[in-house]
Amino acid sequence: MEGGDIYQAPQCSSATIEDMSDAELRRYHSKDELCILAVGWFYLYLGSVLCSLTGLSMWLYWLSPCLLFMVSTFVSVLGGILFIIIGFGLRNFDAWARPPAYVASVVAMCLFPMGTLAGGACLVLLIRHASEEMFTEKYRVAVMTQEYGARKYGWLGASLGILTGLSIWLVFFLLHYFYGYSLR
Repeated sequence: MEGGDIYQAPQCSSATIEDMSDAELRRYHSKDELCILAVGWFYLYLGSVLCSLTGLSMWLYWLSPCLLFMVSTFVSVLGGILFIIIGFGLRNFDAWARPPAYVASVVAMCLFPMGTLAGGACLVLLIRHASEEMFTEKYRVAVMTQEYGARKYGWLGASLGILTGLSIWLVFFLLHYFYGYSLR
């Protein structure tokens, strides 16, 4: 409260979303916006991890050809691409990204152990903070026209996901190379 009486009741505004300026709209949804950006960042991370693990699946299929490794390669590529697309959609506040994000968080809960906890957290954040008002064209334009630092770092989630996937791939490769470890 800038210079006002601290005991004064807060002033309620009866303005609707359509009547708000871009800055007021962003201020009104500031916490929700950060939650949606975080969920989008996580989806970028998870999608890039899944795509990176495709190399591991292909390598395992090359070591011992079986249907399981072929299916895991296909699922890794498909799931990774879908998570990346949904992540970019959430970070851009595209209306089409909201329904698949709910489904993707339920699917992420099946990816034990990291996905179980993070998928549940994403589902809770989406239910609490992903209101329809945030995925309107007016809000999307307000976000895209104003300078905002957190939106610029979407590449960080994808980069960390690729590094994580490559690290997992490297661990399996070193286990196989030095210790003869195999998943057969």
